[in-house]
Amino acid sequence: MLPGWYIGSLMATALAYLSSARIDDLSHLSIMGTATALRRVIIIP
Repeated sequence: MLPGWYIGSLMATALAYLSSARIDDLSHLSIMGTATALRRVIIIP
């Protein structure tokens, strides 16, 4: 299982991208991929 600070930093990075005004399709897809990976990491230890 990843340490909490690592997951927190990933979430903070994803939130920073989401709140950015310059979101194009590629960054949106990478954000969705990161969110899916985070969900898998959190659900599957």
